Amino acid sequence: MALSRDFMIEKMMVSDSSFNGRFIIGVLTTKIYCLPSCRAKRPKPENVQFFKNSAEAKAAGLRPCKLCKPDLFEKGIDPELDRLEEVADKARKDPGAFPSVDSLADAVCVSVSTLHQQFRDHFQSSPGTFLNRARIDAACQALLNTGDEAAQVASGVGFDSTSGFYESFRKMTGMTPVAYRELPRKNAFRIALPPEYPIGELLKVLARDPESVSDSLVDNLCSVGFTFQGRANVLKMRIETDAVHCEVDGDDTLASHKVAVRILNLRQDPITFERQASDMGFTRLFECRHGMRIPQTATVFDGVIWVILGQQVNFRFAATMRRRLTELAGTPKAGLFCTPDAEQVAVLDHNDLLKLQFSRQKADYLLSISRQIAEGKLDLEGLLTQSATRVSKTLHNVRGLGVWSVNYLMMRTLGFADCVPLGDTGISSGLQKLFALDHRPNPDEVAALMKPFAPYRSLACYHLWRGF
Repeated sequence: MALSRDFMIEKMMVSDSSFNGRFIIGVLTTKIYCLPSCRAKRPKPENVQFFKNSAEAKAAGLRPCKLCKPDLFEKGIDPELDRLEEVADKARKDPGAFPSVDSLADAVCVSVSTLHQQFRDHFQSSPGTFLNRARIDAACQALLNTGDEAAQVASGVGFDSTSGFYESFRKMTGMTPVAYRELPRKNAFRIALPPEYPIGELLKVLARDPESVSDSLVDNLCSVGFTFQGRANVLKMRIETDAVHCEVDGDDTLASHKVAVRILNLRQDPITFERQASDMGFTRLFECRHGMRIPQTATVFDGVIWVILGQQVNFRFAATMRRRLTELAGTPKAGLFCTPDAEQVAVLDHNDLLKLQFSRQKADYLLSISRQIAEGKLDLEGLLTQSATRVSKTLHNVRGLGVWSVNYLMMRTLGFADCVPLGDTGISSGLQKLFALDHRPNPDEVAALMKPFAPYRSLACYHLWRGF
């Protein structure tokens, strides 16, 4: 989708780093060109000209900014992001080495306020939330790979309170550390739900394709067939008021637990978003779904399938194509078909998909992406631990993924908090109703209307989709 001048000016004014690489800002009065994320004083719009890249800006007689270094960025060098990601990677590997947000800021060599801004720009998260998740992830690994007691694990990953560790662990995994440690030896487990979890709304989402061959919903029993790392499993979730009781038909209970947590999206906290939307006067946006999280696709590759098949068609036809693909390439198990992984799709050819009523373009996109993944050229699981900036750049370089596709995948599959799939008619129609507009807003207007919901625009989009 082409970016309008007004849209690029808006991104320039807020130093939106997610548009680095999409355009270059040329300041005609100073003869300097910059990245959209540049922190220098904002120029007046009438003094700005936009370029596709640094080469165009240089041809117009401009020189690179010494602050944001656009030439380095175009060579794949982004000092700010590189430093932030380097420290984030260290924190994931050894969160106990970072006892506080202050210690993260010291490691990045910035102030705490600058660190907050950088995490918001690049990770769509606060540094505190990031650090807490890193601690829980490290704790999960320690529980599985060591014999340390829970209190030792808590201290080792940086918690100064055992009770705080237990509370955070339960919120993010739905279980106690002791129960989590037993998962590899079990084929059943229980996930505790947060208070007032909107089960009715979750069931509506799970029932959106009643003809699905990979998922079924009978009363409160939801079954999900999926394939992860070559292993097919069927996860059966009996959803009750305060908990979900899970059984696994397969040999990967750990993966099944991850799928359950993804579908329930226990890692997302909707309360701050709801408070912000309420302060804006938009309580009606979420009041019938108070506490709702964005259910994530069972696997990352299943999200890729949805986003490719959902391009420029209605949901019903996308679901039909997904059913046909699952029957063709998936694995039958326990009365369902487990959705295929990339390796199972990669061995198909165009004619296989054309027979399923895929357009030639959709077939080409899906096969191309599947083969990149199967050949190790695109690490889907690795995206889950990368910054939003890095993920966006990676996905935009994948043939078949545009602005809508990338943002949809980031919010519905990778769990990023501040995405807007521009060009989505459901979002524009929802905004028209929410703001009582006399027309459906165009992408530029959508971007402007969504801005006040930052840094929780993913949840705002989700509620606009669901209606109010």
